[in-house]
Order: sequence, then C-alpha cells, then structure tokens
Amino acid sequence: MTSCLRCADLRRRDADPHWPVLAAQLTAADAPGGSTLTCWATALVAAQQVLAYLDGSGSPAALSASVELCPPGLVPRLRRWPPHPSCGCTGAARPSG
Repeated sequence: MTSCLRCADLRRRDADPHWPVLAAQLTAADAPGGSTLTCWATALVAAQQVLAYLDGSGSPAALSASVELCPPGLVPRLRRWPPHPSCGCTGAARPSG
C-alpha cells in the first residue's frame, strides 16, 4: 500500500541520470564505514520506526519515505517517495481516487 525502495530508486534516477553510478559507488564492498555517531543515530531512527509499528500507536513516519540524517547535527528529515508508475509494486498498482 506504500511505495517501495525501488520506487525511491526510480525517482532518484528520474531526477538525476547519474544516480545509478552514485548508487553503485555507495554500495561498493570497499566503501568506507560510517562514524560511530552516524551508525548509532541510524539505529535509533530505525528502532523508533519499528516501535511505532509494533505498539500500534500509528503508522511509522517513514512509510513511503526515507529518513535522512543531515549533518552536522544529524537531525532527521523525511523525504517522501510517491509510488513510481514504472515500478509495478503494490503502491504503484494501487488505484488512485
């Protein structure tokens, strides 16, 4: 019922034709690891999203979005990714209206 990671990837590709090259570099096996603080903040945001889902208090804020940790303060920011029409996932196949 929401967009998927492929939707986000396709939207990034549409906005920047160089995105596939950058994405390949970001996922390379020899890519440098993140700092301890960045890894800790990422784990904290992920746990917050999981707990929001498990406790039933509402939908996690990151549905159809990604949470970006923006330096220098690593303040979380949501970036919405609507379903991409070329994806074919459940979100894109959902009828509008």
